[in-house]
Amino acid sequence: DRGVELDLASLYIGGCSLERHAANLASGERAYLMEYNGESSGFFCSIEEALGANDWDYVSLQQTSLESTDYARYQPYLGVMAEACRRSAPHAKLMIHQTWAYEEGSERLRVRMGYETSAAMFADIRACYDRAASEIAADGIIPSGETVRLLAEAGLKPHRDTYHIN
Repeated sequence: DRGVELDLASLYIGGCSLERHAANLASGERAYLMEYNGESSGFFCSIEEALGANDWDYVSLQQTSLESTDYARYQPYLGVMAEACRRSAPHAKLMIHQTWAYEEGSERLRVRMGYETSAAMFADIRACYDRAASEIAADGIIPSGETVRLLAEAGLKPHRDTYHIN
């Protein structure tokens, strides 16, 4: 404990793409189960409600892993989301939360995504996130994908089911 208090909110829809986030933003739908400090709040909210619920220091955006290797699936949705974050949380730093490659040899990696290696998938993810961060002038990239890659290279098993993090 370093005497730092954190408030962390997560808007959760499993496997949600930037396209769906942008549609939910446009409709104002209360589609997100709010997780607060790692616990389910039990209530649903809209993106705008969550952004206005606190004076956030950081807001992060993330593409679903299944679409994270194809930059055509990022825009115009990422730009729409970035504008909304800047409008509704003007003091917050805007971050891009990098996804990770699937486990080496997994069926999802080879069959669903069409990659021979985890490294090849991650190379495409890195290129897309670097471009995304540049295009929306993000304040930074949260390097989760890089971290997962390094853990796997060190012989650890970061995936619980070949694609979700353990």
